[in-house]
Amino acid sequence: WLGHASGRSFLRRFRKLHPPRLLGFYVEGDRDVPADPPAFVPVLPQPAELAAVVRRASFSLDVYRGLLAQIHDCRNGSVFVQVGTEGRAVMRVHTPLCPQRRVAFIPPLPRPALRPRGLCSFTQILSTEERGGLSYHYLYVESTVDKPETRLHIYVLQDGLWLPRAPLDMHQLPRPLLQPKPVLVDTRIYMPAGLSDIIVLDLTASSFSTIQLPRGTKHDECGGTTMLARSYDASDGPVCAPPGYQAQDTA
Repeated sequence: WLGHASGRSFLRRFRKLHPPRLLGFYVEGDRDVPADPPAFVPVLPQPAELAAVVRRASFSLDVYRGLLAQIHDCRNGSVFVQVGTEGRAVMRVHTPLCPQRRVAFIPPLPRPALRPRGLCSFTQILSTEERGGLSYHYLYVESTVDKPETRLHIYVLQDGLWLPRAPLDMHQLPRPLLQPKPVLVDTRIYMPAGLSDIIVLDLTASSFSTIQLPRGTKHDECGGTTMLARSYDASDGPVCAPPGYQAQDTA
């Protein structure tokens, strides 16, 4: 029974019949000043069964009072909290709905060797659901000064260690946005780029493709208001782009 209940088709149908309810959200203060930690605000009113869940949960992050703590991501009941300043920050994973679980610690993030005149454009920890829980990937994007060259460094967390994959160069592809907010779905990373493209990195095939946004739409210049979201339909996997896109293989 548990095997059937954890199957993709069953979960897709269950989500369609019972859409997830928002229990609440975290509110952050000034990100540059260590003060009060992010505060959880419940969404009210809630059905009786969900209200009971909220009462039993532990959403407090008071353990980080006086420290610089930021919400990095929320996924499948897990809250990723970055503690400390850039370069010395550590990542911790809380499970508020299961307060009996211990806080998980993500090892220090690796720093790859860069090419001459190379610099870090952005970094991102990505997670995806697997049968055993969540798996973690670390994306480090390297750009070259005065040249339209971009290299992706990808690491996979296994047995407490970040294991590197072979770096991938993005040739003849639009450059990712300054704040692309990439999304990992199964074995593919989706990342907004250029004016109206989404770059798709297939981790299994180590290949790139692009998705064009619908006609008449484009990213904003800095990418701060562009965000991809996971959704599920009747196909074999999640969908990250709106209907009507055009996919072009480039690898």
